[in-house]
Amino acid sequence: MQLKNFIIILGIIEMLISGLCIFIGSRKAERKFTKYHLLSVIFGAISSLSIMVFLNLPVSSEIDVKCLASGIFLAPVLMDIFLLSYILYSYKVFRYISVGLAIVFFGFISFILLFDTADFYNGFTLSTEGNSFNITPTPVYLSYAIFFILSTALMALGIILRAKKVKSLQTKHGLTMLSIAGILLRFLFLIFAVIAPITHFELIFLAPITLTLMIILDYYAVLRYQIIKLSSGALKLLSYVIIAANAGVIYMLIFYAIITFLFKIRGLSTEIYILTFIMVTILLLILPIMSELLQFVRSLILKDQIYLGSILKKLNKMSGRTDADELAEFLASNLHFDYIGIVVGNKVHGAKSEKFSKAEIKVINDLKEPERGVWQQIDSGTKLVLDEHKIKAVAAMFDAKGKVFGQILVGAPRGKENFEQRDLAQLEVIVNIISAMIDSRS
Repeated sequence: MQLKNFIIILGIIEMLISGLCIFIGSRKAERKFTKYHLLSVIFGAISSLSIMVFLNLPVSSEIDVKCLASGIFLAPVLMDIFLLSYILYSYKVFRYISVGLAIVFFGFISFILLFDTADFYNGFTLSTEGNSFNITPTPVYLSYAIFFILSTALMALGIILRAKKVKSLQTKHGLTMLSIAGILLRFLFLIFAVIAPITHFELIFLAPITLTLMIILDYYAVLRYQIIKLSSGALKLLSYVIIAANAGVIYMLIFYAIITFLFKIRGLSTEIYILTFIMVTILLLILPIMSELLQFVRSLILKDQIYLGSILKKLNKMSGRTDADELAEFLASNLHFDYIGIVVGNKVHGAKSEKFSKAEIKVINDLKEPERGVWQQIDSGTKLVLDEHKIKAVAAMFDAKGKVFGQILVGAPRGKENFEQRDLAQLEVIVNIISAMIDSRS
């Protein structure tokens, strides 16, 4: 298997996955038109598969080439018919006229390819130097090229009309980007799928690659700019698989260029290409796990740093099912303090056994509210009580009405002598989250 075949197969898989993601992930009301997108993707995949199969036919092949010709030349027409239905769905009259004319043209080209191919191609060639259809640039073939030019213009017009209609600036930017990049890719597709094959049929293998880029671009625009509201949770995993696969393809192209042009090595086995792709894809898929593991290792080694993002993520998972003692223990361990205590009412919930008398708890409860922020001012009398328990700072916890309902006691930081301003700022964010978590349970 050549590298280009491997990339085409991967592109077909990505096309189908992205098409399914958009259809399954869209809301019920939007599936009325996203079904046309899925059908368009399916016929695009059929076209790509037909091109790959034909280019790889052996000289002695007995496969019905006429069927492959239908896949190569007719499937893109059906792809555009459904794509027009998808893009122009909101403009009924415009859509009915455009799609109706496209269907008439499809019937005309189908008749030519099934009964009288001489006006389209004059036979085909199967050879070790490369397989090709002998395309004849007649008025019929010219009309075939004009069809794709007109359908491209209609799609661009439909996207522009929709961009003017939407109120969201983000969606408007997304549609603008999609129309500009999409038109450029469409013209590349037109060159490789329709124009170049007249004299250099071997270049048609670039048409499936360009088509894959178009569909991936569409999927990116849907995700990035929320053109369609995707709601299914499974799409997160599938979307990451698509991104990882694209990155894998880019890596494979770089790998091929280095091997071929720098080291002058040609004819690598299929197994090497597949193994290389599998390894790099696995690496990309486990990157989130590696990132989590790296943060965990850093938190174990670097006791003088707080990894706020990781802690907030864990707190979000703990929300609603953890009591104050577990929260205190978690904070002391992950924030790298000798002690964290959570004072609610007349009880101190601590990460370790630390006994406070009722009088000491009352002294802590009687601290004045902070004028701004969460850190309370500690007078000399209270400082004696706190020093006895090696507590360095006290933060007030506010309820939803803005009243203090408890405190968080912070012990000495590990790995450094005193608090830094950055530590206090990060702790303030965490204190506010802990306050909301505890207040919501009361």
